[in-house]
Amino acid sequence: DEAFVFAAHARKFGGRISDDAGVRERDLRRANVAASFVDCRRGNRGCRVVMSTGSASDQQTPKKRWGSREWNWGSVVGEAHEQAALVRRALARPQERIALVERLNIGDVSETIWDTAVLAFALACQRALRERQISKNSDIARVYEGLTRGAYSENMLGRFDMARSLYAALPSDHQRAIDGRTLMPSDASVSGNWCAAVFASALSMLDFSQTGM
Repeated sequence: DEAFVFAAHARKFGGRISDDAGVRERDLRRANVAASFVDCRRGNRGCRVVMSTGSASDQQTPKKRWGSREWNWGSVVGEAHEQAALVRRALARPQERIALVERLNIGDVSETIWDTAVLAFALACQRALRERQISKNSDIARVYEGLTRGAYSENMLGRFDMARSLYAALPSDHQRAIDGRTLMPSDASVSGNWCAAVFASALSMLDFSQTGM
């Protein structure tokens, strides 16, 4: 039974330690963020999620990525390019992309799955726009544009806001399918399952599982 290891956030930092205290603290904090893995096995519909996160303060105040200069979406230089390359490799085969969508469909919004789903959505939108599968003036393209410029805060409320915008951008048949499983909650604190269902539906609309990124 062949297995693959999915390192969505694996980062390697090395080289000279800066004399600047602020830079040194940033690099050490980055170096201490452990890799997160999804171990999936061929023929097994489930995945075992192994999570490892940073400090409590990191979790309470998430670092800004989307829209930041360090993230630098759309450039070959920056953290976004590095993370996109990892996700492309980890989700290179249809069965690996299907496994991610299945995790969303069972309501998994752990940090690894959520961050991977958001990045996969952005990459799928980028491809769909390039191939003219969706129009740059479409509602889903506007959600993508808002994500890339950092319009959604990177916490529970921001996740809910983005999912609501994305739900409104989906075709009515996708909305009805989501409503048949879970209704939109009124409180972001209990929105996990619904947000996951919305992103699973959006990835399906973009033919993510078969066409990829």
